[in-house]
Amino acid sequence: MLTNTRRDQRSRRQAMFTLESLDDRLVLSAGAAGAAAAEAAGAASSSHAALVQQRHEAKLARIHARHEAKLARIEARHEAKLAAYAAIHPTLAAPVALPVTAAAASSASTSAPAAAPSSSSPSSSGSTTAIAASPTSSGGSVSPQAVTPTPSPTPSPTPSPGPLPTNVAAALQSLYTEFENAGGGDFTPSQPSDKMLQISGNSVEVSLKIGPGSDFNTALSQLKSDGMQVSSSSSTYDVIDGMLPISQLPAAAQIATSVIPAPPPMML
Repeated sequence: MLTNTRRDQRSRRQAMFTLESLDDRLVLSAGAAGAAAAEAAGAASSSHAALVQQRHEAKLARIHARHEAKLARIEARHEAKLAAYAAIHPTLAAPVALPVTAAAASSASTSAPAAAPSSSSPSSSGSTTAIAASPTSSGGSVSPQAVTPTPSPTPSPTPSPGPLPTNVAAALQSLYTEFENAGGGDFTPSQPSDKMLQISGNSVEVSLKIGPGSDFNTALSQLKSDGMQVSSSSSTYDVIDGMLPISQLPAAAQIATSVIPAPPPMML
């Protein structure tokens, strides 16, 4: 006979075994469910990726087909335009005769008799290259000899309108010529033909532009030493204005890149 104590101990042991078995079954079932869910999720994601890839491929195929159709339509229109243009202008569609080159002319001249005159062929620049025939010692045949065309002369630069360099304005050129003809002394000009000229005695109001390769302060000092009465100067714009002796126009032309008459002040 079991006592109450032993019965209670056995009941507790059986209950603990039952609980442990239950826990193991719960854990195993939860793991199996998680694995099945993960497998299902992976299968779903792979099927979704395959579906997306199929959609992309179908879209790319449609775009490619549209591009191919568009290119075919453009090519067909271009061919139709060319055919219509050729029908309207048949002379342009005819084959164009190429000019005879020097090599072809020389080969043709070898088959000509010795008394035949020399031939010439047009070149691409519009000049002609003469083929001179000279007799040889073999049977009276001729061998062509190309004559080098004379090169066209290089155009000369535009001459200066007066005795000064071209960077001096034409009105100042005329004034300097008249000053030199008067002997360099005091004179009253018969013009100015240019109303912009402001003349005071033997000086004229000018505006000089100093080039970027020259030092502005050095040029200003040189002009002052040449007798120029500077009225304004700007190193920012490289411009010097003032009354310059007419005799110093050549010196100013060597310093500045341009020498022009200074505009008169505006009358209000």
